[in-house]
Amino acid sequence: MTARPTLPDSIPAPLVEPLERAIGAALAAGEVIVRMPIGELREKSGPRDIITAVDGAAERAAIEALALRPDESLCAEETEPGPIAMGRSWTIDPLDGTLNFAHGLPFYGPAIALCEDAEPLVAATYDPTRGDLFVAAKGGGAYLLRDDAPARRLAPSGHAAQRGLWYAGLWNGGDALTGETILAAGQTIRSFGASAIGLAMAAAGRLEGYVQAGHLWPWDVTGGVLLCREAGMMVYHTDLAAADGEIRIVAHDPELASLGAELATRLGIR
Repeated sequence: MTARPTLPDSIPAPLVEPLERAIGAALAAGEVIVRMPIGELREKSGPRDIITAVDGAAERAAIEALALRPDESLCAEETEPGPIAMGRSWTIDPLDGTLNFAHGLPFYGPAIALCEDAEPLVAATYDPTRGDLFVAAKGGGAYLLRDDAPARRLAPSGHAAQRGLWYAGLWNGGDALTGETILAAGQTIRSFGASAIGLAMAAAGRLEGYVQAGHLWPWDVTGGVLLCREAGMMVYHTDLAAADGEIRIVAHDPELASLGAELATRLGIR
């Protein structure tokens, strides 16, 4: 995006300033991602989990843009990867989909959210490859903001039963089980390797559902949970504050309520 967007009037007044800060942080990180060379690839926890110099630089840009207040804490993937603290805490995924980015696969971007007692209040997820900025505020709706179009309020597609398309993680046996359940219900699956962007796509109605049985941390999903909720999707998840990488989540079009409930039960989400 070339300019800061104008926020819709539905955003609650107390959340306008935090959302503007989240947007500024997401755009600052996105600018680094677009302009900085990839550089050397390094493994973090294993060969499927890598980091580039861009990850760290994008996170630093986001933190600088946020200008943390004394009563705010940080839960950031590269510098503060712990659990979400109680009170107000920002979650930062500076480059969701790093492996995609390293391969030139255009499905990646930063995700920023402000939580209060581990419940998301505002969110900004930015897809720099398409210029799509997905934002949400608790009680104020979710929107797609672009330079070349008016703000569009996000909502489920409305045709989930006819041609449902799900994002499903592919990390463990639980994911295999949920995948079988989705296919048995006549739905279709894709997996793109970028959870924050996938949840934003689901909120925008480009996907009818999102499910993943772990390998998720707070910075991966807090913003996406709010985007999906405010877009009118049904959302089930385990503790968002958990820092053990075992967050489980199901988000789906309300037309698929029975399938969503079955998936949540299979994943042990109450």
